[in-house]
Amino acid sequence: MKNSPHPNYRAYHSSLLRKAPYITIEPILDFDLDHFVNMLGLDFQPIQVNIGADSHGHKLPEPPKTKLLELISALESFTTVHQKPNLKRLLK
Repeated sequence: MKNSPHPNYRAYHSSLLRKAPYITIEPILDFDLDHFVNMLGLDFQPIQVNIGADSHGHKLPEPPKTKLLELISALESFTTVHQKPNLKRLLK
């Protein structure tokens, strides 16, 4: 991931192409809640967001349960959220 473009760069350039009807966030990494929700809601305006966890044991920096629940709640205020089965591990 050290060679990946910064998420803000990717989000900005993706938003220039078209609005994204579906967004998949997998694996979910730790994030800044307000920034992430604003980016998804204002830049992309998706009709559905799919959220999944790392299922391959890469030991990535994952968000705590409380932060993940806050994200899901915030996203549900403007879109449908689909929790992939592997997300259950983080929500225990």
